[in-house]
Amino acid sequence: MFENKELQEKVISWLIATPKALGLLVCSFLSGQLWFFIITTYLKENKKGNKYLKKFWAKLVLGVIWFAIINLPIHLIRQGIEITETNIFANILYTILYGFVIQGVISILIISLKTEK
Repeated sequence: MFENKELQEKVISWLIATPKALGLLVCSFLSGQLWFFIITTYLKENKKGNKYLKKFWAKLVLGVIWFAIINLPIHLIRQGIEITETNIFANILYTILYGFVIQGVISILIISLKTEK
């Protein structure tokens, strides 16, 4: 995964010590997997760039970006402008719940609009 073993050990120990971060990564992968399905099936069928989205890291990054977009307004409303690890993890449950609900609504709309044609 990493070329630097010391960095790899630090990241793994931080993930083990912070279960919310590990949970967020799992949810991010699931979210990225759903975005991958929507993009490759309904939006960009048979495009050359889709091969890059098939990788594990691409799906994880899609999910992380999605949750970052969802977390921004939640964080600004609940915690203000100060961004710390504690403040971000205080909002993580709301971010995941709202993120999956909004993503589900968007997915249903895209699927229903694309299948009506």
